[in-house]
Parts: sequence; structure tokens; C-alpha cells
Amino acid sequence: SNILAPITRSLSPMAIVILIVLGCLIVTSFISDMVTMLLFFNLGIPMLANTNISPTAVTILIVCMSAYSCLVPTASATAPLFFADDNITVKNSLKWNLVMMVAACAVGLIVVLPLGRLILG
Repeated sequence: SNILAPITRSLSPMAIVILIVLGCLIVTSFISDMVTMLLFFNLGIPMLANTNISPTAVTILIVCMSAYSCLVPTASATAPLFFADDNITVKNSLKWNLVMMVAACAVGLIVVLPLGRLILG
């Protein structure tokens, strides 16, 4: 019944969560946050249904990472304010946004996921 089973069969549940988080971080920079959430809810939650990963914790991760659209300047409504002067360029913005995305991913996987398991079961 799971169409992605041949692809995800050899992956550990944590690897699937990492792929979901990274996918949300990247995709949300190019399409709407709500569309990203719906896409990854429908892909991620069924893939993790028979694992020890809390679906509620994964849902929280998907929501948080889908709202973190900062990879490209057009992903943010406030981007024109930042790029109005010549001090901020796309190149240096991309560099620091990639650093922040890695930090957000690490915090989500190291803090949010274990807390979700403890608190939400």
C-alpha cells in the first residue's frame, strides 16, 4: 500500500526524518509553506507509521521547517527591505541562510524530535 516502500525500505526511520526535514527546508523556499506542509504530511507520516518515531513530533518538525523559508530572497516577504540597499547581496545572504538552515535542522532533530517522543509519546 505504500508506493514509496521500495525506496524507503533500506532507510532507517531517522534517515527518513532527516530527508523529510531537509526536503521541507529546501522545497518551502520555492513553493508555498502550506503546500509544502501538505506534501510532506502526506509523504512523511505514512512512511513512519510502523516505526518508533512519534508522528506528532514529525508533524511539529514539518510545520516548523516548512515555515522556515529563507533559502532564496524571493521566499520571504521582507526580502525587499533587506535587499534595498547594496549591503546585502544574494551571495552573502545565501551563505548565511544555509548556515541557519543547517542550525535549524540540527535543533529540530536534536531537540524537537526527542522532546516530542518524551512529551507526546
